[in-house]
Amino acid sequence: MARQTVNSHLISGGLMLGLGAVSAGYAAINYGFGKLSFLGPGAFPVLVGTALALVGAIMLLTARRAVPDDDAPQGADLGMLARTMAGISAFAAMLHLFGAIPAVFALVGILMIDGSAASVRHAAATATCLAIVAIVLFGWMLDVRFDPLRWPL
Repeated sequence: MARQTVNSHLISGGLMLGLGAVSAGYAAINYGFGKLSFLGPGAFPVLVGTALALVGAIMLLTARRAVPDDDAPQGADLGMLARTMAGISAFAAMLHLFGAIPAVFALVGILMIDGSAASVRHAAATATCLAIVAIVLFGWMLDVRFDPLRWPL
């Protein structure tokens, strides 16, 4: 089991490093980065790709020091996969009907289902924070036009 954990960290880190480096390189070559005072269309993809590559490099460097967990699950968690697919589907369906805030609450609520009262409070706090970040980032900072709340009448 220890070898499998280290191998999965190596594979994940290598994929993130490769994907980040390729996407940052492609954006740097094909789009203009611009200047620090006026960023071009390639600035965001280059920065995100570089950040992804850095996270992948850190994962690769720390994979050897990963302490195996004997209680780690042996196989894939199909319940989590089903909740993820249901959450993304609910988000996509609710976004145009009810707006961004209810869609975020539906996504987080479905992903964090486990039945305990503490997880309900945690899910509500997480959804609230994500909704605020979405409104500030997309609505105010990036000036993306979307409805935070919409009632389908």
